[in-house]
Amino acid sequence: MTKQSKHAIQFNDGEIQPWMIDGKTAGIHTFAETMALASLEGKSIRLSANMQKTLLGYAVFGKQSFTVLDGKVTVCVKQAFGFDWDEFTVFLPQVADAISRKLVVHATRQGKGYYSTHGTGWSK
Repeated sequence: MTKQSKHAIQFNDGEIQPWMIDGKTAGIHTFAETMALASLEGKSIRLSANMQKTLLGYAVFGKQSFTVLDGKVTVCVKQAFGFDWDEFTVFLPQVADAISRKLVVHATRQGKGYYSTHGTGWSK
């Protein structure tokens, strides 16, 4: 149940074409497949909230950059004016869990509304 796309979404190293997502159901499989088809695996990218909702069903990464590789997503948040960063890596099933609970996967934030792998694996 994706929205129809008219234009490709351009990145430095690849692009998401409308045919890659049209007619597919949002979820981690559509997300992973699209990253592979668009040659974006292993590359740090950001997706708009609308594109995250189209691919995953929920804007689980917010405005953070992330990398998808080997069934894992590494979320990156720049610190100290871009000279340092924090990373948080989760497996795709954990992303699905965060989506089902309407939580955001964030590299540094924890608590209400954020997915955490400490303890129960989530907090609400």
